[in-house]
Amino acid sequence: MTIELRANPEYADLVALIRALAANPEEDQLDVEWMIPGTLGVCRLPSSEAVIIFAGDELSSRSRIVSRHLHDRPIYRHGMTEPLSTTMLTLPSMPHFDQFAAFIVAELVRQDAEKDLGRAYRLSEPLIELAFAQHTAALRTLYALAARVALLAEIVDLSDDEALPRVVSAWCSDVPFRDLAAFGVGVVVRGADSSSPSIPINHVAEVSPASGESSLLLLSVALTDSRTSGDFTLPDLVDRIFDRLRSAAPDHIEPLSTWLAGFRRSDAFEYRHDTAAADSFYGRAMSVDNSMAIDLMDPALGALRQQNLEDYPAVVPGSVRYKLYNTGGIVTPSPRVGLETVATAIAHALRDS
Repeated sequence: MTIELRANPEYADLVALIRALAANPEEDQLDVEWMIPGTLGVCRLPSSEAVIIFAGDELSSRSRIVSRHLHDRPIYRHGMTEPLSTTMLTLPSMPHFDQFAAFIVAELVRQDAEKDLGRAYRLSEPLIELAFAQHTAALRTLYALAARVALLAEIVDLSDDEALPRVVSAWCSDVPFRDLAAFGVGVVVRGADSSSPSIPINHVAEVSPASGESSLLLLSVALTDSRTSGDFTLPDLVDRIFDRLRSAAPDHIEPLSTWLAGFRRSDAFEYRHDTAAADSFYGRAMSVDNSMAIDLMDPALGALRQQNLEDYPAVVPGSVRYKLYNTGGIVTPSPRVGLETVATAIAHALRDS
């Protein structure tokens, strides 16, 4: 199907067309719908991503974020012997990116892509970059939330029914510079790049023991997408926790649901458990690549702490950010050893409190 171009194409028609795109079952073939015949098209890959196709000379991106999603690919059109040079923009496999693809196509047409595709792309690229930047930020937030829920699930598994109300109440409490502070133990959770041994510290208070803390632990968790079954999904973890709470602490399901929905909520991210499992973004399969627990009380760690700044009164503590290098490396007998270590420490502190 090729739509009839207007001066201002109907956005709703474009959304309907892109949502209806189906991938060709043959991996080396694409069913392209041409918005501007032979110049601007859209298709869908077998992995479900929508693709915007720019025919002609290679397009270069000024944005590093966008360039990661651009690639050149010659295509052979039916009935023609010479390949058509194209640049393809692959969009994430998420429902709202179908709407974004429609918006970008409409914007390209509005910018006279039929006359000068390169110019139309350059004028539209800032919008494309913004969408990818928001997606990247949302993905980081998803992994940050999943790392914390994975820890909570481990703690719940190790706790008896009588302890669960105290666990959830402590988890949902808002304590500055801590993801969990209870029973004399402080915990800071960080997502991590599995290839890097360094961990970002955003404030010196994160690595400085607070009053009443006998233990302070930094948990670093590296999660990766699983293209197969994966170890878990975030909704699966939440269901596991809720199943325990329904029998042992039903009054604490609502506070935890509220905490989940409010976690770093933004225009690009909001976890709603009742719809998350069916959502390709929130319900994506993940696996734990590695996890490690660092004892922040260890004086040999060499971390810059709040008390170290007392000799520098002109330095604002909140302005100091750095990366903590883990000299012990990240290779562990089990990818989950860090999660298990921190969960066990919390469970023991709870039992002894």
